[in-house]
Amino acid sequence: EMIVVLASEKQMNFKLKSNNLMRTLLLVVFFYSCNNFSNLDSKKEFDIAQSLLNDSQNYELAITYFKNIFKTYPYSEEAKKSLFMIGYIYNNNLHAYSDAYNYYNIFIKKYPNDDLHASVKYELESLFPIINQIDSLATVNDWKDKRYI
Repeated sequence: EMIVVLASEKQMNFKLKSNNLMRTLLLVVFFYSCNNFSNLDSKKEFDIAQSLLNDSQNYELAITYFKNIFKTYPYSEEAKKSLFMIGYIYNNNLHAYSDAYNYYNIFIKKYPNDDLHASVKYELESLFPIINQIDSLATVNDWKDKRYI
């Protein structure tokens, strides 16, 4: 089943310039109509995820794609890059520091000798003060909870 949307070239150009999400959605629809998602390879799916991240700033959906690549194509180069990107987005875009810390540590364990290892260590070092603060706040909250029981 295919849905066809007709629009003038002028309308499409305006929408593409005014909304990067439209461009990303068109890319996804194009890949879907040509290949069906079940036949996407890791490189095409990585391109979609990158487009969602860079063109649309749709971080949650980009993470969903990157996670799917890591799960579906675990031995591909894109799986490794996807794992890094998940940590990067959590850290630098969503400020979900605990999630970033967890994904970066998965990367370190899974790819200890990789070229991206130095970048991951750098990201982790920037997270240590934040993670320590989160841990100390959790300890204080645990103590308060126990005190009032």
